[in-house]
Amino acid sequence: MGDLFSCQTRWSIEIIFSLTLAISYEVSVHVLRSSLSEAGLSLTNSLSSTEKMAEKRNIFLVGPMGAGKSTIGRQLAQQLNMEFYDSDQEIEKRTGADVGWVFDLEGEEGFRDREEKVINELTEKQGIVLATGGGSVKSRETRNRLSARGVVVYLETTIEKQLARTQRDKKRPLLHVETPPREVLEALANERNPLYEEIADVTIRTDDQSAKVVANQIIHMLESN
Repeated sequence: MGDLFSCQTRWSIEIIFSLTLAISYEVSVHVLRSSLSEAGLSLTNSLSSTEKMAEKRNIFLVGPMGAGKSTIGRQLAQQLNMEFYDSDQEIEKRTGADVGWVFDLEGEEGFRDREEKVINELTEKQGIVLATGGGSVKSRETRNRLSARGVVVYLETTIEKQLARTQRDKKRPLLHVETPPREVLEALANERNPLYEEIADVTIRTDDQSAKVVANQIIHMLESN
């Protein structure tokens, strides 16, 4: 009988102690929420830091050649402490040749098939920033994967900026043709811009802004959503 009474007493003490801890926790959370509220923040927002964003989301950059996807992507990955990948560079790494040579050897169809496989593999990773090739969105499968596996950021720019940024770039096979570059870029814009818009979660113009400024804009917009 004494043992039973002792056991019941111990259980009662444990229950009271547990309830005290639970109440203390609730009070602490309430105080924390109140303090953050006074500072213009919330508990949820305090947890939605760039570190949490890096853990939870992939960020995929789409847009035309010369929009700054690679440069901005590296800056963004550095600021968020995420891994950076560039689909064109990944193709070069795996083939041991530059993308222009691969494009010429395999033709656009063969190149796009290779590109689709690379992007499929990369988008299965977690916590990455990926700069995609300008024509990768021509593949419906790629568009679907980008939309489903991360946040898609569409980097817009003007034809004039594209011309200025790509005129000396030897890795742009679509520009190494007899057709004037402006006409090529305009035709590509008409074909691809609707595809970028179709899957974009965020759209930002890069034009005269530095990579750091654009990266900060992307981070701000993602944290706001």
